[in-house]
Amino acid sequence: MKTSWFVSVCVIGLLSAQQVTAQQDYQADWLRSVGYAGEAAATAQVDPAGECSTCDTGDSDCQTCESGCGLGTLCVDPCYQPRFTFFGDVLQLRARDVQVPFAVPIDGPIGTPVVAQAGRVADVDADYEHGFRIGGTFQLDCDAAIGAMYTYYRTDNEAAVATDAPLVLRSLVSAPVIANADSDGLEAFANYDIEYQIVDVDYRGLIACNGRSSLTWLAGVSYVHLEESFTSSFGVNGVNAVASDIGFDGGGIRLGLEFERYARDCGLLVYGRSSARFVAGSFDADYIQSETPGDRVQVYTGIDDDRILSILDLELGLGWQSCDGCFRTSLGYMVSGWFNTLTTTDWIAGVHGNNYNDMSDTITFDGFVGRVELRY
Repeated sequence: MKTSWFVSVCVIGLLSAQQVTAQQDYQADWLRSVGYAGEAAATAQVDPAGECSTCDTGDSDCQTCESGCGLGTLCVDPCYQPRFTFFGDVLQLRARDVQVPFAVPIDGPIGTPVVAQAGRVADVDADYEHGFRIGGTFQLDCDAAIGAMYTYYRTDNEAAVATDAPLVLRSLVSAPVIANADSDGLEAFANYDIEYQIVDVDYRGLIACNGRSSLTWLAGVSYVHLEESFTSSFGVNGVNAVASDIGFDGGGIRLGLEFERYARDCGLLVYGRSSARFVAGSFDADYIQSETPGDRVQVYTGIDDDRILSILDLELGLGWQSCDGCFRTSLGYMVSGWFNTLTTTDWIAGVHGNNYNDMSDTITFDGFVGRVELRY
């Protein structure tokens, strides 16, 4: 046990020494590239422990660490690429363009197809929910790396509405061709869930870099899983229930760009990330309507639909990194558009109209992303 512990400490020490030496070499090259040679470069200090070092107070070209990580303290160069990076993101996103109208108050005979609305439409819509991303990269050389990332997000939403006689609630999700007294009710409930999972593996290359900014391209493959689940129930003399389930699985390519810009005399940075996925896969959708007491299954149908999804992501934000570049944290705003998807609203409308052509819509997600990143 003691021997294993001693060997582990020695290995960690050697890796740390190699990291510091590589960092110093990059910083020396960077100083020469921006003109900080001669006396200014000679007086600048690099702390092997990764902390800022002060300069001689008599040299006006040098800066101290009192204002953060000054240029004279040789903060991490954006062109320097660590061997390993690991990150974890917290997502606070909201799905938009996904609301499902499920009931409306009416004034008139129940069970008839022609009604007079007597109130606002009730729908179930998505709200902000948590998700996460985890991933990392491994540097192949000074200009290239491979990376992997896993993303998970789920939103669970419920809605309920009630009315008093003589009004009743007309179901907007039940098949109208078999409307009867049990299709309407005084109370209605709906639940709507959306979940997606994404696995990305990519190759990254450095396009351009100087002392304060860097631009990186990436290309890779993606696996995408999307699921939408909807249920509703209406009750007066019985219970009329509708359930819809939509699933998608597919794989494709991912292309992207990442940009970073650093402040001159502190660890602050701004960043931008964009990517486009083109995923080929299949939608599997089911719809079932039942009545209790009565027909257990009034309507049942399903469809398989092959198509290509386009998923476009854009993220902008601010961040901060430690003076040695081994720790980063950032906060950004993200927008994601899923194009050519099959939404629950379109699927239910297709079942009601017996028309399954051109069922294509867009789902968007937007919200905030917080990241913690370790680099060494």
